[in-house]
Amino acid sequence: MSFSSILIFVLASTPPPAEAIDRCRAAHQADPALHIDCLEAALQGQQAAKPATKPAPQPAVEIGMDQIQARERASANAPQHVAVHIVGVSYDARERGTFKTADGQVWRETELLERRPRLSSSKQYTARIERGAVGGYRLYVDGIRWMYKVERLE
Repeated sequence: MSFSSILIFVLASTPPPAEAIDRCRAAHQADPALHIDCLEAALQGQQAAKPATKPAPQPAVEIGMDQIQARERASANAPQHVAVHIVGVSYDARERGTFKTADGQVWRETELLERRPRLSSSKQYTARIERGAVGGYRLYVDGIRWMYKVERLE
């Protein structure tokens, strides 16, 4: 039998002092695993001045949840689409369309696709603007089977 196994046998056979048992029971009554750890430490004479404690559970971190809730509140109160009358159409050097409505709003295309219909600057159009499912806005012009992704400038 080795010295370490004899030492373990002696330590295990020596009961911890009654105050150590009471201290462990009081400190870790709700958690059996910590109670056993405390008793083992008392058996080995390594009882720390401060009993081991389980760290308090941290609340789940929900970064950005306030933004999601604000967006949900805003979308619940906002209309899903608005009818507009387009009175002016122009295109910049990159062929990005800008649309002016009768009430003074100005909307610009955000996504340029090659095969989209180009609106005439000499005509007026009836359209509707809808909020996209994942953000942004969509412009649907009556009589044109195309959706323009737009952002509001003014």
